[in-house]
Amino acid sequence: MKRRKGFTLIELMLVIVIIGILAAAVFAAIGPAMRARAIRAGCQSAATQVWTAAETFRMDKGAPPAGAGDLTANGFLDVGVPASLLASGYKLTVDAAGVQVDRGAFWFRHNYDGTLSDDGKKL
Repeated sequence: MKRRKGFTLIELMLVIVIIGILAAAVFAAIGPAMRARAIRAGCQSAATQVWTAAETFRMDKGAPPAGAGDLTANGFLDVGVPASLLASGYKLTVDAAGVQVDRGAFWFRHNYDGTLSDDGKKL
């Protein structure tokens, strides 16, 4: 009888199944960390967008906005931006010192003096 070189179909399928199980385990392990990074990036992006509008307001009017209502009422920020942030679970705070966006354990703050803070740490 002639001996064949190579692998059988069952052996190849078994290797593919094992690789799939290992990949699923890796994705399950890094999934929460990737979700946390996405939330943190969303906070930073939203804070930067609102801070830009607030800084433009401050430079134009000579005083910082009292709240997000000042930004939307005067046309510095589209009305849909705060509404979409709230609908996505973010909390927006605009005060005399700067802009802060919170979502759960993550927050990002832009101050008018140029300092940035993230999750309680000064950047």
